[in-house]
Amino acid sequence: MLNIEQVRLLEERVERVISRTGELQRENRELREKLEGYEGRIQELEANIEQFVSGQAEIEQGILNALQKLDEVEDAVVDGVQEDRVVVEDETDDGNDSDDGAEVADTTIDEESVDDSDESSGPELDIF
Repeated sequence: MLNIEQVRLLEERVERVISRTGELQRENRELREKLEGYEGRIQELEANIEQFVSGQAEIEQGILNALQKLDEVEDAVVDGVQEDRVVVEDETDDGNDSDDGAEVADTTIDEESVDDSDESSGPELDIF
């Protein structure tokens, strides 16, 4: 048979279980709320990552386009310099056929000597 002492111990254990269950439910609720907050933050960060990646792709494409244009400008400048050399070589070859050791003139463009603002070398067109 059960005595009073055993019933009281059983009652205490039941109360502890009920108390502990309430604590665990409260903790569970708090953890779920934190999880929802973290999930929202994760979604924000994923969106930021997607924007960053697409932005990086645009930046990379812009850099590649700029490099391609610079290559085209460089090619045009090199072609222009080579054409100038051919013209100068042709002019020097015509006058120095008797001299086998004649030096070929080399035309180079000095960046400081070229002034884009000075347009006095050609006719001036006033459109406006």
